Amino acid sequence: MKANQLIFSAVLAIGLLTASVTDAQTPFTQGSNVIHAGFGLGGYGYSVYNAWPAGIVSYDRGIVDDLGIGNLGIGGVVALKHYSYKDLDGFTFNRVFVGARGTYHFHFVNSDKLDFYGGVMAGAFFYFGDFYGSTTYNSGPFGSALAGINYWFTPGIGVWAEAGYGIGLISGGISFGFGGN
Repeated sequence: MKANQLIFSAVLAIGLLTASVTDAQTPFTQGSNVIHAGFGLGGYGYSVYNAWPAGIVSYDRGIVDDLGIGNLGIGGVVALKHYSYKDLDGFTFNRVFVGARGTYHFHFVNSDKLDFYGGVMAGAFFYFGDFYGSTTYNSGPFGSALAGINYWFTPGIGVWAEAGYGIGLISGGISFGFGGN
């Protein structure tokens, strides 16, 4: 939890220190839509389990412009992660994450290419697995704070990276943008 607070505090501090740019251009505005597709590394289970990188798809939509020093977005996330227990060859499971996310896109950088943001995710995980021939199921809540960046090559194609605890400690991939200004 302290790592989440540290990440969010760092992003917020950068935003506050550079907030003197009041009419900065930003690629994420009200009506913007961004789809992220990629992979996450680290996170829950990496010390005990052999875990594959998580496959992640998330969506953000800009809903409010000029809310303080940034723009507000909401969206969702779906991810899948596969695990096997290091000491038990017959134990494997898949964890599916489904949740909502809220993001705050800072407009302190006057750039149509860079989009810095922080946010939170909350939702549920579901896992199903095989323990020596017996199928197991379980579910529970998950939540995470995150800090991220989009870099846009064109208005519709870019790359993204996020750091936070939850689906992956570090995640990244391709960004697809449409709508907005």
